[in-house]
Amino acid sequence: MSSSPDSTVPDVEQPLLDRFQRPLRDLRISVTDRCNFRCQYCMPREVFGPGFEFLPRDQILSFEEIARLAAVFASLGVRKFRLTGGEPLLRNDLPKLVEMLAAIDGVPRARRGARFRAVVALVLPGGRQFVREGVIEGRIALEPRGESGFGYDPVFELPDGRTMAEIGREKQDVSHRAQALRAMMEVLNTVARGGGDA
Repeated sequence: MSSSPDSTVPDVEQPLLDRFQRPLRDLRISVTDRCNFRCQYCMPREVFGPGFEFLPRDQILSFEEIARLAAVFASLGVRKFRLTGGEPLLRNDLPKLVEMLAAIDGVPRARRGARFRAVVALVLPGGRQFVREGVIEGRIALEPRGESGFGYDPVFELPDGRTMAEIGREKQDVSHRAQALRAMMEVLNTVARGGGDA
């Protein structure tokens, strides 16, 4: 996949440093302020109630603006982009942005790491809490591949070189969601048998 002129990294002599003079290598990019989870620690009800107004669309950076800024940061030594939000998957056409970021020159393939993470929480009457997670490590593919799946699947490349959209039904066994749900099923089975801590 060839880079567009907007994704070409300009030549910059001085790398970006933090206040301790260490080079900055990671950049978190918030692609939306919207979220559908309402986690207490980041979106408490007393602040983010029914009347809360999120940013209007015209105040959110376009994918082209994000890619251009990312290219500038890459020219300053940044080698990893982390997409955050709110909940980044609420941003329409997000795989398009992932493709644009993958096309930025100057970010080596080995630094195009990616992680899918799913977390499942259970709170029982009486307050007992259980949290289980599933994680898959991979990297951002240089171009989308595969016909199955959704969201990031066509650009999320597994260690064996296939994308999540190319593995078909095998996805049910390896996905981060499946891992988290299997772990929570063990908790539910233990609790149902009268077990203490699961």
